[in-house]
Amino acid sequence: MRVLVLGSSVALSIRPTRSDRTEGNYSDLLREELQKQDPSNEVINLAQGSTVITDMKDWQYIDILKRHNPDVVILNYGINEAAPRLISLDFWRWLFRSKNRGWFRNMFAKYIYKWAPFLIRTLKLKGWVSADKFVQQLKALLVQADKESKSKVIVLNVGPANDHFMKMLPGVETYIPQYNDAIGRALTGQDHAVLLDIFEQVELHGIEKIQPDGCHFSALGHKIICEKILKIIHAFCQ
Repeated sequence: MRVLVLGSSVALSIRPTRSDRTEGNYSDLLREELQKQDPSNEVINLAQGSTVITDMKDWQYIDILKRHNPDVVILNYGINEAAPRLISLDFWRWLFRSKNRGWFRNMFAKYIYKWAPFLIRTLKLKGWVSADKFVQQLKALLVQADKESKSKVIVLNVGPANDHFMKMLPGVETYIPQYNDAIGRALTGQDHAVLLDIFEQVELHGIEKIQPDGCHFSALGHKIICEKILKIIHAFCQ
């Protein structure tokens, strides 16, 4: 079996950062568990930080599906698209991706952090990808997974924001349900795809335990998500 993971830093990061090598993100844990069953099983994580679903061009996605021929595709998008932002995605990447930003970019980054909440609230700003565009692109990814590789698809939705996240990006608590609804619409009629309800899991286990920064999973959160993914994969195989 080959599992392919696509998405944002939510599929990569552990918060707080891992305390030892036994802790991993859900892809790491999934690989370990699947290879216990069969050493030839693979989990390929192509998620990237600071990415949105529209970064994945149709031809790139089709090439990835053809190259890896996955049995299961996991799609983990939504928070970067939904969260309201003061600056564009390209500007954000230029400003924050570099570790050695220099004095000008450091100064500008501090300005963004300081004034973003006020300006987002005042100007009623929205996220980097509209809900309509998000659902359109997600549908395209679902259709191509079935068409090109006959893959099953697991779609993770977005967990609730915590108080800190809502303070930094005011309005995110309103937009997250809208984008989760968009995910539900995209899945309608897609018999090869299922939802893994992250919002429900966070509310069930507690946000401080499994999504402590309001966005990324803790080590425990990744473990819980891995267990849910395994159950879905086993159901696929029956």
